[in-house]
Amino acid sequence: METVFVIGRRPLEIKAAFQRKLRLIQIDLFVSEAIDHIHQQLSGIKLDYIIFSAATEMPLKWFCEITSEEYDNAFLLNLKIPFFLTKALLSNLNEGARLLFLTSRLSSSPEIGSVIYCMTKSAVEIFSAGLNKELGGKVLSCSVIPGVVDTEMQQRL
Repeated sequence: METVFVIGRRPLEIKAAFQRKLRLIQIDLFVSEAIDHIHQQLSGIKLDYIIFSAATEMPLKWFCEITSEEYDNAFLLNLKIPFFLTKALLSNLNEGARLLFLTSRLSSSPEIGSVIYCMTKSAVEIFSAGLNKELGGKVLSCSVIPGVVDTEMQQRL
């Protein structure tokens, strides 16, 4: 049985959802040392798959009401973390490894009050497509729209 590494700030909820051999890395992705911490925890470990699902839809408000801090937080979690975590873990990936980025129908069909979320999800799709070109098939990347999933985020949206 393969080991599944789960990264998140709420590991007890995550662990309860899985019945596999899990190794939890508990960290809040908003802390500045998150990428270095994850990289250290996975040092020397070869990976076949990475699934990027962490995101925030906040702030849910008109664009003219969004503060610089809210903008930065959304872009940090939704785009900067996947970008730089991929870069940090590139040497951990086996040839033929797969990167999966969860995105949203809002990436191409924005709704009022969710412009930041829409922008970041659209950028993630471009990042994923660009990785395929830059990595030349050694690692494959794709973004998927999983459809409506019953989560806290969906309830807020």
